[in-house]
Amino acid sequence: METFAKTTQPGQQKQHFTHHMSEKQPAAPAKALQPWQLAKLEKARKKKELQDKANAKSGGETKTDKKSKKKKDKGGKPPGPKETPHMVAAMRVVKGALVRVTNGRVTSGSSTKQYTYKYNKGALCLSCAESDADGKNWLSDGEVKRLKEEILFKTNDDAPIYVLELTPEQVQAQYDPTMMYDVTAPDATTAAVQFVYIPGWEMSPDPLASTCVHYTGDIGRITLGSVKYNKKKSELNISFSVEANVPRDVARKVLVAPPLVAEIEAIHRGQDYVAEDGARAGVDNKQTIDPWTVDSEDGIDYDKLIRDFGSDAIDQALLDRMEKATGVKPHHW
Repeated sequence: METFAKTTQPGQQKQHFTHHMSEKQPAAPAKALQPWQLAKLEKARKKKELQDKANAKSGGETKTDKKSKKKKDKGGKPPGPKETPHMVAAMRVVKGALVRVTNGRVTSGSSTKQYTYKYNKGALCLSCAESDADGKNWLSDGEVKRLKEEILFKTNDDAPIYVLELTPEQVQAQYDPTMMYDVTAPDATTAAVQFVYIPGWEMSPDPLASTCVHYTGDIGRITLGSVKYNKKKSELNISFSVEANVPRDVARKVLVAPPLVAEIEAIHRGQDYVAEDGARAGVDNKQTIDPWTVDSEDGIDYDKLIRDFGSDAIDQALLDRMEKATGVKPHHW
């Protein structure tokens, strides 16, 4: 509200009057929208209408929520522990292949510093002396190629994987601990140590041994990654990944007898195991068993044949598989 004073002629009093103004001025007429603006508004309206319908069908989940969820699922962690049964076994296949390829430059025992598990990816960190080779890769190109071939061979071999549990006292009495343990040996409070044992290939401790797959064929495809040597730390680092197979519903084979010292020594140096008591496997001063001859003085020592030839005892699980496949109970002959 504003007050104005009106000037009059001389001798007359000033006339005061009040001008009341409305607090809100009438709005100016809206400017007509251009055709392209109308089209844009209509497009936005239709888009919102379609989105509302889609949200109603999906239980209120917006398109942005779906994108965020898809991104999270793609980059998120899969369910379950990092140490998968396939990776526990794959570590031993890769390590055994490495020991064989290097001909003892890397040993099975007293070499592994760390096993790194990350779902379908793994890494081995091994302590080893510097070789004559220069550059980033401690292994030559030919050795890396052989390493890939050995890994592929062992997975295709479908060899049984055993779990052996020994006390530190048993390890000390029966074997050389430097060939059985990794760089760090178990402390004095350890009651028992579990070992992953692949006959003629690898034997090393792992608290997760009992979780690994039962056969090397159940691991899947192992793809070798980087092979790098750290000169300052004298460490060889090997990374790899696994395309896991679906494990078969087959029980783990039962170990008939623990491995002999001579086999552990051969595994430690990456060599083929040769029986101590004969020039040929299956032969000693009491029996001769080969593809052409079966001769024995005191009966056949089947445990010796299993050790010498790297075979397995026929167990109930195998008999059940044969009966399921043939529909007839297996005959003892």
